[in-house]
Amino acid sequence: MQFSLFMKLPDKIKLEPELRARYQTFLQDMLDRLAIGRLMYGPPNEDRRYLSRLTRELKAYKRTGNQEHLFNVANYALLEFIWPENEKVFIDRLATSETRGMVGREDRGHD
Repeated sequence: MQFSLFMKLPDKIKLEPELRARYQTFLQDMLDRLAIGRLMYGPPNEDRRYLSRLTRELKAYKRTGNQEHLFNVANYALLEFIWPENEKVFIDRLATSETRGMVGREDRGHD
């Protein structure tokens, strides 16, 4: 089984070819891991506590620097979106970002 990813961005957004390739590679690698996870562990479901798993994977990435954990974080974020563990779940598209405006600023030591 092979998943293929077609990434379509609005025409106004121009990405350098190298950056586009890196985005596509990351997203394709996410899909590959989702497919393998389904084969190994069965279909995802609401009993798997994806937010807890995401948190553990992020801590493991911070501790080790192994980027493989970032694929798990991304996939668990997707699965948490579909089957939320967080009982307060909702979407507010007008909410401000917790990190917007931090580019170039030091944020070490914060979770």
